[in-house]
Amino acid sequence: MHNISFESILSDMTAVSDRPLELTDPRQMRALAHPLRLRLLGILRMDGPATATTLAQEVGESPALVSYHLRTLGRHGFVHEDPELARDGRERWWRASHPGMTWEPVRFLDTPERAAAANALLSEIAERYAEASREWLADAPNWTEAWVEAADMSDWRLRLTPQQTLNLREELADIVGRYEALPPEDDAQQVRAIVQVLPHRSKPRR
Repeated sequence: MHNISFESILSDMTAVSDRPLELTDPRQMRALAHPLRLRLLGILRMDGPATATTLAQEVGESPALVSYHLRTLGRHGFVHEDPELARDGRERWWRASHPGMTWEPVRFLDTPERAAAANALLSEIAERYAEASREWLADAPNWTEAWVEAADMSDWRLRLTPQQTLNLREELADIVGRYEALPPEDDAQQVRAIVQVLPHRSKPRR
């Protein structure tokens, strides 16, 4: 399965379900293939429940616009309201419903419509990955030397078969899963682990 959380593959312990949401409907993908909706969902997964007003301040948009996009996310099962957190009848708190998403991309190749929906969502997720990298680079001077040294942005050139590539992807997921299961220590922070395993078609040379 193709596991995506685009902000982090760390589980959101505040989500109602501890299992990723399996996407099977292209309408879900089209609804989520929106930069602001992806950002809002990512914030809720990383930082926990929030009101539309708080989220609006974080993303620099109006509460009305943020509320509209939260309701859209809610209709498709990505978030839900949590009235227990409200201090009065006017507050509307929102919570991520799942720690991440999962789908099998090859299953969306059966029709052009489904393939386009999956590709649109992955394109937006790729933009969020790039934005996460830029955010780290801008904020790195505010972190300790230990964290700057520990952070990494690397890539490797490999020659693998499809099966070897699948094995690599699964082994990387196993490694991340082992670290995800570690109990948090006093100096622990949330870490974005972004893994991309992407085939590259070589150009013919004379």
